[in-house]
This record gives sequence, C-alpha cells and structure tokens, in this order.
Amino acid sequence: MRYDSEKTAVLAAKAAAEKLAINVKLFNVSDTSDIVDYFLICSGNNDRHVRAIVDNIDETLMKKAGIFSLRMEGYPDASWIVLDYGDVMMHIFNDITRDRYMLEELWADAMDMLWKDAE
Repeated sequence: MRYDSEKTAVLAAKAAAEKLAINVKLFNVSDTSDIVDYFLICSGNNDRHVRAIVDNIDETLMKKAGIFSLRMEGYPDASWIVLDYGDVMMHIFNDITRDRYMLEELWADAMDMLWKDAE
C-alpha cells in the first residue's frame, strides 16, 4: 500500500500517541504552505521520552509504510527533534521548549486534524 502524506501524518501521530506523547497536534497546512502538507507537533516529559517518541515514529513509518525520514535534527540534545518526511514535518519537543517556542501558534489558521479515528 502506498502511503500519501495524510496517511503518513496520521500513522506518525498514532505512533507518537503509542508512546504517550503529550498534546499531539496534527495540522493540515497544505493550503497555506508550499513546503509541506502536514505538521505534527507533540512533546515528551524529558529527553528519554522525546527520543522514545521519535524512535517509535521512525520505526513505525519504516515498518508499516516503508517510509524513511529524509532528515532528523536535534536527537542528541532531545529538547526539540525535527523529523522531515518530505510532505510531513514533525516537531517533537520537551515541555519547556514547546512552551518557549509555541510553534503551533504559527499554524493557528490551519486545520487541526482529528487523527485518532482516521484510518
């Protein structure tokens, strides 16, 4: 099965939730961004939790969809890890960094998707 950007984004959100990511938000920005279609934003309690979320997203997308990240930044520090999957960009923060940058406010006009019941 070929995964489109929406299915990739939903699968990633579910993988983050499996590791108990905090406040998982998935934004459809396809109407407002020329770079990506979806932004996933979530956070973990500490650096180990953030890495566990990232590892599960990466492993899930690789195993279930055959998709590999194009780039990963911030893994050693784990206060803010960015995963680039082409049309889907993911930002996994620790709580302090997420509160500091308030990245989801940049996409306040974008649709926050209801991903939990999506296939």
